[in-house]
Amino acid sequence: MKKRIAALLATTLVVSSLTGCLGNTKAPESKAPESKVETEAPKDTEAAKDTEAAKDTEAAKDTEAAADTTYTFNLDNVGEHTFSLSTTASSGSALADVTHNFADTVGELSGGKIKVDVYEGSALGSEAQNLEALTAGTLDMAIIAVEFYVNSIPQVGAAILPYMYEDYDQVQKVFEGEAGQYTSQQFLDVAKVKNLGYYVMAFRNMYTTKPLNSVDDIAGMKIRVPESSLYVDTFKMMGAAPTPLPMGEVYTAIDTGVVSGLENTPDTCL
Repeated sequence: MKKRIAALLATTLVVSSLTGCLGNTKAPESKAPESKVETEAPKDTEAAKDTEAAKDTEAAKDTEAAADTTYTFNLDNVGEHTFSLSTTASSGSALADVTHNFADTVGELSGGKIKVDVYEGSALGSEAQNLEALTAGTLDMAIIAVEFYVNSIPQVGAAILPYMYEDYDQVQKVFEGEAGQYTSQQFLDVAKVKNLGYYVMAFRNMYTTKPLNSVDDIAGMKIRVPESSLYVDTFKMMGAAPTPLPMGEVYTAIDTGVVSGLENTPDTCL
């Protein structure tokens, strides 16, 4: 049943690529060879060759342009701006380091004219709150996981269904391809948020106050999950009692017995 649900949801992303292969399934009719011998290429044939040569030249130019990722611009035309960038990642974590590297790179490339102020450790709220702030225009930038968009854009959940990926290379390939482009476009069309890029984090693990040897061991367990309908529904299917909480409230919730564990990436649990 779970596999069927996963396959059904994944179809929302791959259907557009499949339709391109369904245009003509009829085999071409065979014809008897003609006995006429051409001693000179017809003019239309020569024109076709010229057209194909032109297409090849344009394709080569496009490929060369795509390979060149170096951009030049006149700093005289760049005004001074300061942007806020929020992340729930704690100081010293890999994601926080990536965020600071982004800010440093922007400052370097802009000659110091564009400054990005990084607010880490949920200083400006949870990811769900950051998404609301982005949509409202009260926050400039934020690091937000795809799952937090699922509440308002259900179809993007197909890209992050649990147990869909075998390794990191597969995840990277998916988000660099059509599925990633589709997801980014949904962010823009529905949430009015421009995606600047994807960062693939570690696969998620479960951390609980008792050993887990099988899925049966989490039956009825109160486990913290992100504030995302995708994760709530997933853990309900496993028999657990999912409790949506911001990451900043997790350890207090464990100490007070509100939850008996959580699931997340190792880096996020620092």
